[in-house]
Amino acid sequence: MPTSATPDDLREEMQAILAARQEVGSSYDDAFIDAPAQKLHEGVLQRPRTSVRSPLHEAYRLAMAAISVIAFSMLAGITILVGPSMMSVILLTVVAAALLCLNIVLDRSFK
Repeated sequence: MPTSATPDDLREEMQAILAARQEVGSSYDDAFIDAPAQKLHEGVLQRPRTSVRSPLHEAYRLAMAAISVIAFSMLAGITILVGPSMMSVILLTVVAAALLCLNIVLDRSFK
């Protein structure tokens, strides 16, 4: 894989292209334009793509996490008030697992 060019490398190449253009005249204007354009295009293709998360996505993630904590806390409080029966513990476990899965799916959808 070719290494990316430094500004000095690009400057030297542009100087060489200008010198060559002066020697051959204006008959090679298309080649003069195409050479730097191709180098620039190759540099853009080599640059890694980065994804940027918008503040709105971060707000949705935070809101979902807060709602999950509140919902789980309310259900845990109801379980304590009703009494720790087997059915309420199972229901609390199922709801906790569902909230966890929902948060994981939501987090992955925003990446």
